[in-house]
Amino acid sequence: MEGISDHHCVEEAVFEEFKHGITSRPIYIATEPVDMRKSVDGLSAIVKNHFHCDPLTGHLFVFINRNADRIKMLYWEDDGCALWYRSGNFDLIIHEIAVTGNKRL
Repeated sequence: MEGISDHHCVEEAVFEEFKHGITSRPIYIATEPVDMRKSVDGLSAIVKNHFHCDPLTGHLFVFINRNADRIKMLYWEDDGCALWYRSGNFDLIIHEIAVTGNKRL
């Protein structure tokens, strides 16, 4: 079980580094559920068609599935698109969507 705990610590450290790296980026949250089978190309199409943004701007685009237990985040790094996927409870994000709607935070 020690390996699982160590992996969790590494995962949390990586996520903390990710959170610090995006603090200066505009964040867009989709208000409609998204099919989590979509990858970079499918999510980029949503960014273009629904947010009317260029996915290569460096902004962070957040997508949540129908059950609100999975999240994907898409953003442009210096050398390509990055796609993060997490599962869990996202009540706070769901609350933000209800309050702000489909707009930049």
